Amino acid sequence: MERRGDTTRLVDSTIQQLFIKGEIIVREHRNCNTDGMRRSEIMQLDWAPNQKHFIKVLLRRLKVEHYGQYEVTKGGGYIRIKLYRFTR
Repeated sequence: MERRGDTTRLVDSTIQQLFIKGEIIVREHRNCNTDGMRRSEIMQLDWAPNQKHFIKVLLRRLKVEHYGQYEVTKGGGYIRIKLYRFTR
């Protein structure tokens, strides 16, 4: 398996945006077509594997490098990360 560093660059960019804007929202991308499905059926679908990996790496980096400086809110279809002390 070739490692190109794409996830690392994406995580770096996301963390930079978090510190610039004070908050980021990661929206989920479904792994299938949800047309014609009820909301309850859609909510049971899983996040795409690559997106799960990205979120796992992002949260791990935040925990290691910026522990206690942010809060994570998980909702239906998104994850919000917000800095505790953000001033522009």
